[in-house]
Amino acid sequence: MAGYLSYDSSEYWNRRYLELSKNLRSLDENIKSRLIIQIIAQRVQVLLYKKGELNNALAFESRVKEICDELNIKFNGSQLNKLSNLKNSHFTIDGHFTPLANSVVGKTLAEFISGL
Repeated sequence: MAGYLSYDSSEYWNRRYLELSKNLRSLDENIKSRLIIQIIAQRVQVLLYKKGELNNALAFESRVKEICDELNIKFNGSQLNKLSNLKNSHFTIDGHFTPLANSVVGKTLAEFISGL
């Protein structure tokens, strides 16, 4: 399984998380205060969530959220709980969101932003 799909991660992904943290930390405070990180779920994450493998499904999201919390950066999660209830969240051929999945994530992001 890919390192980002495991809470224990991998050395490669640990370096990527460190790189993300350093890059976000180095942002100008004016930018950081307006930044919102939105996680977009991949199909494999939705499938893992449906199977009940929550730790693996949420591993990437949890690590990015930890970084955002540490740096006081606004964070909106992937909505895996909502996406996993859809019959099809992603197109099989190209892996992009279906229109309904786009609507679910878009509405949730709009609610998040309007609550700021």
